[in-house]
Amino acid sequence: MKDDIPFLSWLTDLTLLIFNEEFKKEESTGSIETDNISSELSEKIKPETDIWKQIFNEINEIKIKKSEEEEQVELQLEEEQTEEEKEARLEKEGQKKIAKKKIKREKREVLKGKLFDNLKRPADKIILVLAVIVIAAGIYYLINILSASAWEVISEKGVPKIESVELTGKEFMKPGFTLVTNSKSSAVIKIPYVGNIKVKEGTIIKRLPSNYAFNLQKGSIIASKGNAKEFLTIEIPSAEISDYYLGGYYNLDVDEAGNTLLYVNDGWEIVKGIYNESLVPPNFYCEIRKNEDVGIPFSQSASGNLISALRIFSFEKMPAGQAGENQVVLDLILKEAQITDAISLWHLLKRVDYDTRSKIFNVLYGLVPPSKIVTQEGILKLNSSMLQSWLEEIELAM
Repeated sequence: MKDDIPFLSWLTDLTLLIFNEEFKKEESTGSIETDNISSELSEKIKPETDIWKQIFNEINEIKIKKSEEEEQVELQLEEEQTEEEKEARLEKEGQKKIAKKKIKREKREVLKGKLFDNLKRPADKIILVLAVIVIAAGIYYLINILSASAWEVISEKGVPKIESVELTGKEFMKPGFTLVTNSKSSAVIKIPYVGNIKVKEGTIIKRLPSNYAFNLQKGSIIASKGNAKEFLTIEIPSAEISDYYLGGYYNLDVDEAGNTLLYVNDGWEIVKGIYNESLVPPNFYCEIRKNEDVGIPFSQSASGNLISALRIFSFEKMPAGQAGENQVVLDLILKEAQITDAISLWHLLKRVDYDTRSKIFNVLYGLVPPSKIVTQEGILKLNSSMLQSWLEEIELAM
């Protein structure tokens, strides 16, 4: 088990270090602790401190002189030795080094054995290993949580405020805190593992308890999440915007009335409203009306007539007694739609009744034919896997 768990190697190395220090103390022969010797002597015979210093200075000088003499003898012997004798001597020294390494290795193995021998039951060893794993995992978790929770806010222009405190440089924004910019100030929020949020003038943002979520009460932001490792969620009036894929770049505006406009430059965003949800791909807009619903996304290249018709269909549907008006709007949408508007038609499939769905199917089929696994019957019944498959075909055709 211990060979399979990397944490155990760390634990044994630490223990070995402690044992080795003890062995070094036992094996050393030349070290003398003057303080201990001095303290053990009787007060009557204890010499002055200077005498001890002189004694040890003399000892050191003798050792140095003896070492120098031994070196001279070795050098003289080397000069007098033949080539064969030199080779034999080097071989003998090499064998000594190998023997020393072997002794150290064996000693290390003995120490490892001692560590585990002290744990008499197999269950004790398992408990020790599990304890180390839990501690290491806890440290790793805490490090990640602390780093993820540190939202750094940098003043870009003017004097933004965090909880009514003026921000002149940079500060950290804790969960529950609110950032406010006025008409003359702006800021940037750096969210770990997500990216940067540029907070424009006249904006109010409240950080939520999650490390990757905030509430945009009003104003404008630009979310830049090119190297994101986590998904970002933004609450807006009557809806929630989150990443469909990791990363992305988009603009988000909430006006004074609480109505929102999302424009996605890169990536895909999913908008969940009170009744419906929309997938917004690159180069598409999506409108969200407060206390109403999420609009059908429309392309930046869509015609004015198509945009107006989609807006009416999303937010101004006629009552059942005037269903004919809805049909006129739907016919205009189907007439104006181009291949770049296929996403808009795909959303329409889920917002009409069964009979009307077949008309949308025929137009969308003409723009982007689905794969063979997609059938008309399945789409009319809103088969989720078939709808997803057709969405993927549309994404490739965009």
